[in-house]
Amino acid sequence: AEQIKEDKKNSETVRSAQFYDIEKLLAQKGFPRQPAETYSAWSCRIADRFEETTEKQRFLFVLSLYHKWRFSRNGLRESEKNQFDTQADMVLEQINDRF
Repeated sequence: AEQIKEDKKNSETVRSAQFYDIEKLLAQKGFPRQPAETYSAWSCRIADRFEETTEKQRFLFVLSLYHKWRFSRNGLRESEKNQFDTQADMVLEQINDRF
């Protein structure tokens, strides 16, 4: 039981780090989230910086999953966790390539 709890904590730490990597990279590229700015307001402000509709949708999808993971009682389903991991990596690549 302890190992399962530790594995869950580790995967949540990785997920949190993935999203913060996105936030940090966007800040480095000139699109920081302001101190009192909500993630929703921040995403509205910067989403149009993504050149392609699919890139914008992917960013917003990752943000929505992150929000659900952080604030929902039930967290993410396993399929959503997998989607988050894959899509977050793709968003980081997009930011590196296009911004």
